[in-house]
Amino acid sequence: MLAPFSVRTHPVFRLITHAALLLAVVLFNPTSFHASADQWTNLRGTNTVSAELIGIWNGRAILKMDTGRQVAVRLEDLNAESRIRAQDMQEEIDRKLSERVTELDAIATEAAAPAPATLPIPEAAPGYVPPTDGADLQTWLNQVQAQAKAGHLRVYYDSLPKSQQAQAEELFKAALQKLDANHWELARSSLHRISNLIVNKQRWIFSHPKFEGLSDGQRESLIDLASAFQSWGTPEIASIEKLRSGTLSDSFVSLDEAVSPILNKIISQNSAIAFLVFPSYEVESGPEGKMIAKIELPFVGTLQSIPMVQVEGRWTEGISAEESQAKWDGYKKDLEAIAVGSVRLGTVEQNLLQNLSTLLGALETAPNRKAFHREIDNGASGLQTAINAWAGIQNQANGFDDPYSTEDAMQDAMQDGYGGAEGMQQVNEGMQQADEGM
Repeated sequence: MLAPFSVRTHPVFRLITHAALLLAVVLFNPTSFHASADQWTNLRGTNTVSAELIGIWNGRAILKMDTGRQVAVRLEDLNAESRIRAQDMQEEIDRKLSERVTELDAIATEAAAPAPATLPIPEAAPGYVPPTDGADLQTWLNQVQAQAKAGHLRVYYDSLPKSQQAQAEELFKAALQKLDANHWELARSSLHRISNLIVNKQRWIFSHPKFEGLSDGQRESLIDLASAFQSWGTPEIASIEKLRSGTLSDSFVSLDEAVSPILNKIISQNSAIAFLVFPSYEVESGPEGKMIAKIELPFVGTLQSIPMVQVEGRWTEGISAEESQAKWDGYKKDLEAIAVGSVRLGTVEQNLLQNLSTLLGALETAPNRKAFHREIDNGASGLQTAINAWAGIQNQANGFDDPYSTEDAMQDAMQDGYGGAEGMQQVNEGMQQADEGM
């Protein structure tokens, strides 16, 4: 429907790179789900600090300060209000811990499996119907948009006039020669590996303390998105050799078959995505009888007005067939000016993907859930600054906090088979701090 991408920006190349990095941001950019700090006052009322209550142990309140340091304060050294609040909070901690104890066997079994025994298979997308040649502009736009909303991305190729499809095929072949094969493979494999990790080790990922706060809907959306990239990013579909040996039409068909059921599910279940990605079109006549397609958003109005012309029974951008052809000639000229094999990742993206590849290797070979979580902590702290810089996010913390709180230590001790004095000794050692008052 719209003009093909500018070969100067290479959005297809950048899309898969940014998709891999986007998933990395979601997975490895730290987000804290710890409880907020409370105010604690000493018995004399002369000193108040802000800290998170970890728990009460041997008559002492274990407080985690804003700096991350933990201190143990005797309950009798707190004023009445702070002491009562600490005891109430401990009762809630005990209640939750008791509930968890009854589920430990099930949790252990669940945590041992990196992914469900069977992954849900999305329903097939509605059957593909190409836009009708010779249709009026409003009907044609509606048909194209309906197919795109159903997950059929091939409609963007099939909506081109036949002569422009031939030119697109020529440009596709030429553009693939301009790509640095090693950089393309780094981007493709990174996208595919991180997608595999999310789909195949989702239990290990979402049991990590940093991701326990995600809702079921957020988890499902992330898995669906990863499934789409996993399906398309295989060497059989998206390797540089496979793309160069086929046609642009073949690539669109392969893409459609791989991701249309998943995209259809994502789009149909997320109205916000459909709202932003698929705005409505309003058609009106322009000067001298030319047709104008106006992209509209509710409450926003017209985002863009695009002149459209019918060529060979299909609509394309331009005020005339000659102008539309001139744009394609410009794309070809721009492409010819680019050296073979010169289109590559930027230095920042390349270094980030290489570091990500190292981390993915460690995660892929982790033997169990606990080792997997440790690799996330160790690797994510090193990637955080680079990911935030790429994503334009200001760093709000000095790396990962230790996700293994006192409550986690208690649960791990019981889950790992410790009991009685031996188990309590292990827990006590993990939380023992200097005996300080405030």
